[in-house]
Amino acid sequence: MEKKSFKIVANSLISGGIAGLFVETILYPVDAIKTKMQYRSLCKNSVLFFSTRNYYRYLYSGFKYSAFGSFVSSSIFFGTFHLLSNCSPQMKFKSLKTMQISLISELLSSLFRAPFEVIKQNIQVRNKLFLGHFNTNYSLFRYCLNFNKITANLIRDIPFSIIQFSLWEKLNRTGDGVLGEKCNFKDLFSGVFGGISGAIAALITSPADNIRTYIFTKAKTRNSNVSILSAIKTIYGLNGIKSFYIGSFLRALWLTIGGIIYFGCYQLCNSALEKMYRSFETLPQ
Repeated sequence: MEKKSFKIVANSLISGGIAGLFVETILYPVDAIKTKMQYRSLCKNSVLFFSTRNYYRYLYSGFKYSAFGSFVSSSIFFGTFHLLSNCSPQMKFKSLKTMQISLISELLSSLFRAPFEVIKQNIQVRNKLFLGHFNTNYSLFRYCLNFNKITANLIRDIPFSIIQFSLWEKLNRTGDGVLGEKCNFKDLFSGVFGGISGAIAALITSPADNIRTYIFTKAKTRNSNVSILSAIKTIYGLNGIKSFYIGSFLRALWLTIGGIIYFGCYQLCNSALEKMYRSFETLPQ
């Protein structure tokens, strides 16, 4: 790998991790409210481990698991994305190349993040009582690394990532053509484009998000399991198509604001690292 390509990938690993952690820290309560809303609507026969009185008390429950998962998975995604972008041959259709690279990057990222997402969502709706069902970390992660749970996570995250990053790259290229390469507000516009693409991707993948939440949180014991087909039938039986869009507004809001912060923070971190490298290169030997 060339020195320049290595620098780009290294920057992406650091910037991606920081951006992922930053967004998760700021917007975690919105995600928690969305998950609780879906749980109360989709899992009507399940025991609610929180009351209306303490509904907002545990908005950061499960945050440490989500924070770690977000930091590492964002690093994996951006590192893989830029590694493949620099190593793969040029294609006539840039959007198709972006979609292919996004798919591979999100696959690796989502596989790592899935168990932490299962833990996070169950703590969000059951508080720390969820962890009491497991004697060891091994049994906990064995519960999380279930085929249906992993598949449900991939069904949501891969289409979301392909849509979001394809739109983001297209908007960035269009913006570069209109604003010019030397525009001082490229980082800001990149964040705005990230918010727009995140909102569109969130609305399109909302049904998959509800299916995922149902599968992640429905199981009453650590040995129970819910299939994707069973989840679809149950959710549709509640209120038809509308049931697949529970919490969609909150998710779109979260990913719009999150997209602006995420991509803006990513670009700012990248720019800061580039300046730091250049300052080191100008130092006398």
